Amino acid sequence: MSGVVEMRDASSARNSGEESGLLDQRDHTAVFEASPDAMLVVDSEGMIRDLNRRAVEMFGYGREEIAGSPVERLVPEANRGRHQLHRARYAEAPRPRPMGQGLELRALRKDGATIPVEISLSPSRLGSGQTHVICAVRDMTVWNRMRRLSGLMIAAAEQERKHLSRELHDEFLQSLVALKIRTKLLADEKDDGERERARERMAGEIADAIRGVKRMIRGLLPPELDRRGLASSITSALRDIEEVYGVTVQASILRTLQELRDTSDTTVLVTTHNMQVVRKVCSRTMVMYSGQIMESGPTAEVLDHPLHPYTAGLLSCVPTLDRLGQSLS
Repeated sequence: MSGVVEMRDASSARNSGEESGLLDQRDHTAVFEASPDAMLVVDSEGMIRDLNRRAVEMFGYGREEIAGSPVERLVPEANRGRHQLHRARYAEAPRPRPMGQGLELRALRKDGATIPVEISLSPSRLGSGQTHVICAVRDMTVWNRMRRLSGLMIAAAEQERKHLSRELHDEFLQSLVALKIRTKLLADEKDDGERERARERMAGEIADAIRGVKRMIRGLLPPELDRRGLASSITSALRDIEEVYGVTVQASILRTLQELRDTSDTTVLVTTHNMQVVRKVCSRTMVMYSGQIMESGPTAEVLDHPLHPYTAGLLSCVPTLDRLGQSLS
């Protein structure tokens, strides 16, 4: 958005625009307001002189609240001093700076929340003759979330590739080598009874190999998450863990739930009698008995100050060191 914008009388600008076919002042204002990025016009002193509709939505300030304020008002407090130094150096030699420079920037909203942003800068001399900086600010929240999810998917794909390679080598390659050896021994075996037993062993090994191939093929089908949905996929994964290993890996499950919640902004509903799990992973807790809600609220409040006897009873069943050797009622 670099260049010179000349401010003229609206009627003469409109007439000139109609004659030349170019956009008039009202058109330029409409383009400014319609930008999908937040747009700020900042003067040489770092004061915000104008902003578009998207900037109002992004930062939560009304035009009257923010116009005339220093641009540092939109910078997290810890970074304001450094931002002032950067702005002063930029003012000495202003030049266009496009987005995508790899800078990790954050902006401050009116409600105190910070958001990841990309910012492009473009100096422009307006009708007053003074140089202003046009700032385009893009909210990167969704993009960063998708990038994290993409990273998880790439890591999962690489892990699956390594697992597949190990399984091919450790199971099938060794099985084929063993079958080759058994085939030679079978050909040399003279005893009919021993030959029959060797043949049966080979048939069993071949059947095992076929089952292994089928298992690998099932693993290469579309992910359970795509075919069955999140809840069913988690249930299936946990059931497989219990069937194969005979244990419940609670710590891994809790880490998975927390990672799912943090990386995909997903709300996870946990149903359990384990109050230690509730305290560890839940921000809010609802205690139910016979289908009725006994109490609910922030987890710390419910667990530290239970109001209903049933909640107190659940908490009394949590093992502690001072109860070693005692029976739980």
